[in-house]
Amino acid sequence: MNGENYVPSTNNVGGTNSNQNTQNTSSGMNVEEFLSDVEKVNQETFKNNRKKVDLKEATYNPKPGKVPEGEEIRIVAPIEGKAFQKIDFHWNIGSSKMVVCPAQYGRECPICQDLQNQPDGDDKKKKEAKTRYFLPIVVRGKESEGPKWWGFPKTILNTIAGLYKNKYYGDISDSYQGNDLQIEFPSDADVATIMPAPMKSALMSDSAGNPDEEKIQTLRNLVKPIEEIFIELPYDAIVKILNKNSSNGNVEQQ
Repeated sequence: MNGENYVPSTNNVGGTNSNQNTQNTSSGMNVEEFLSDVEKVNQETFKNNRKKVDLKEATYNPKPGKVPEGEEIRIVAPIEGKAFQKIDFHWNIGSSKMVVCPAQYGRECPICQDLQNQPDGDDKKKKEAKTRYFLPIVVRGKESEGPKWWGFPKTILNTIAGLYKNKYYGDISDSYQGNDLQIEFPSDADVATIMPAPMKSALMSDSAGNPDEEKIQTLRNLVKPIEEIFIELPYDAIVKILNKNSSNGNVEQQ
């Protein structure tokens, strides 16, 4: 706020010409100062959100022929927020391998705008936003690494949904009576295959094989919000990425 708080007395109210200001006091905030402060807050928020993230540590991304035999994972239901997430990405744009598409959040996307002016073809199709689906998991035997966000295509999503619908398995993510998932990804396969463990088990167990409540809650609390892993960039920042290796370099900033 600007200056000290001014509370008018009864002498200044009623029968007083509005043009006769007895005190030189602003009737509102210092607008320039306020807008400057807001700009600083936004810059600080962006800076904080742009903390470097090691995707190899924060995500689980099995590759064909590189999944260890018998590898198992377990879905971790976070204490707060939804486990299932989906994000639209533009891939291989300029100098960036992937860019979160702002259009999915109702904001303008310079990449989508630029693609509208390009002729149809394979190059345009490759750069159009594609949806990736995510669930938080832990890799069995590597629980000390904490939860990771597992990204997969729609085929895997429907496979997982089918397991939930199967009365034999039910809620495979239940922290006390859920199922581990075995991952196989042969080198000649397009997508990984998943197979639930036949026996129900706890997310974390003690030495006696009983659910370890403290470890379960700790692990669930360690699930990071996915927006801290895959960060939406400001419009101008995406324009710079798009223009860096662009042949025309004339994407209009808004």
